[in-house]
Amino acid sequence: MRERKSNCPIHAGLTIFGDAWTLIVVRDLLRGRNTFKELAAGTEGIATNVLADRLARLEEDGVVTKKHLPGRGNPTRYELTEKGLDLVPILIAIAEWSLKHDAHTDATRELARRRKREVLKAAAEIRRRLREKEQKEAA
Repeated sequence: MRERKSNCPIHAGLTIFGDAWTLIVVRDLLRGRNTFKELAAGTEGIATNVLADRLARLEEDGVVTKKHLPGRGNPTRYELTEKGLDLVPILIAIAEWSLKHDAHTDATRELARRRKREVLKAAAEIRRRLREKEQKEAA
């Protein structure tokens, strides 16, 4: 675990998701980019060493899980956990704040509303799969 400088709940959250790259990775996982290669190909151009670090931290903090897939090159699939899905309202709030205060964002309010619906739908689908997996494991 990383060292905390205080017990403030805002500080506690920021130790996990307090940099831009971490939330970009979470956003992209919600968009269905689940392999390292897919995540690295994002429009923001995250460096592969930074991506590897963020994925390792997110896994350590219980925000994502990874599963090694069969196949050439040992592909790995990353999935958000319930804890990771609980970041969805934060992502939405950041997007809404940016629409209100950032004149340089290229998103329209309609696009933001559509993306919000897409993110909420994706989160619901991931939650459904997590519940199915838990039920299978319990049986």
